Amino acid sequence: MNTNNNDNKINILCSPGAEPDKTGDNNSDLEQLKTDFEKIYAIYPKKRGKAKAFEYYCAYVKKGRCINKVRYRLTNKQVYLAVRAYTHEREEEGTELDYYKNFDTFMSKAIIDYLPGEGDL
Repeated sequence: MNTNNNDNKINILCSPGAEPDKTGDNNSDLEQLKTDFEKIYAIYPKKRGKAKAFEYYCAYVKKGRCINKVRYRLTNKQVYLAVRAYTHEREEEGTELDYYKNFDTFMSKAIIDYLPGEGDL
């Protein structure tokens, strides 16, 4: 697990609850987001919270998502590697599936703790 997340922060302070607008979506972009998300969702073993997790995913990869007044903009690869790191950590610890975070809970904020470092990309 990598806790050095400075490379993923965008230096924009956000008001609490502020999210980027969702205008400007076109069908091909949305379809690509869905396709990429499905690949990530496929590797996550606890299949709960898919719809909300997709909203978080879109926010991260489009314009970024505010967490504690810091906007995190992630690539699809960063999200994939963070999800993989979390699931591998749980597997190595022998965690039962019931004790995994729901996917939407993981995508909300916990993902930040599992982001890969620059050398991992």
